[in-house]
Amino acid sequence: MSDVNPTFSIVVPFRNPGPYFPLALKSVFAQTFDDWELLLLDDGSTDGSLETARTIQDSRVRVFSDGIRCGAGARRNQGVKESRGRYIALFDADDVMAPTRLQLQYDALRRCGADTVVAGGAYAIDAESTVLGVMARSNRPWGPDIINPTVAASREWFVKNPYNEDAAFLRAQDFELWVRTRDARQTIYIGAPLVYYRLGIYTDLERYMVTSFAMVRVYTMYSRGQRWRLLSQVTAQLVKLWLLNYSFSLDPSSWRVNLHTMQLGAGELRSAALVLTQIGNASIPATACSN
Repeated sequence: MSDVNPTFSIVVPFRNPGPYFPLALKSVFAQTFDDWELLLLDDGSTDGSLETARTIQDSRVRVFSDGIRCGAGARRNQGVKESRGRYIALFDADDVMAPTRLQLQYDALRRCGADTVVAGGAYAIDAESTVLGVMARSNRPWGPDIINPTVAASREWFVKNPYNEDAAFLRAQDFELWVRTRDARQTIYIGAPLVYYRLGIYTDLERYMVTSFAMVRVYTMYSRGQRWRLLSQVTAQLVKLWLLNYSFSLDPSSWRVNLHTMQLGAGELRSAALVLTQIGNASIPATACSN
């Protein structure tokens, strides 16, 4: 293992992740593959998470903070610039890594060229870290089928394909990246869940609408003359928004039902929950460390 040139740079932007942050950090230290560095990029947090990050005592961890709110895309771009690893692994500060995530992605990436992106499946968890099921893969004919915090690729790929920092895409920066680069990458999808993806904790109807309109703009920008495909995607998004608004008017809580989660068998559900509990019982090496 090398602290100077690790295999992976794990890039984690964070803004007020609250009580979910320690579990996310524990899951990094619980990785079976330990040749990594962790870049924690504060985006103007006010909830004490920056102080938590700065207490970590591990030479593989670097913390960056300038007190400014720039957005997750800008922070991920910053993380790529600051990274020392051969590969970049994306991760979010409120999610949880499965212990074998980095090992599985390393095994895939080392056999591939620099244009390959490796993504994977995800368990769905709620605000109480209860496993709800697995995230279903989309069957839409156009657009990305990628869960952003499961992604790993070469540093070279991310340098060539940065996140768009335009404020118009602030709620859909990952979606814009994966649509824009769909012809500029090879994608390997690992079926095993690589993360526990937390659903619904920061979502309200207004934010969802902002995200949806940003997605419509992405479809419009990258339709490349495919009018019928563009029309179908935009129409589907607008119909979905109408249905959500209608259901919200009848029952403000009903629209939060996630239609992209599939149930697990009882055995797999217990196994996934047990691993999550084991991660939660782990510790973070802590005293004082900052950059």
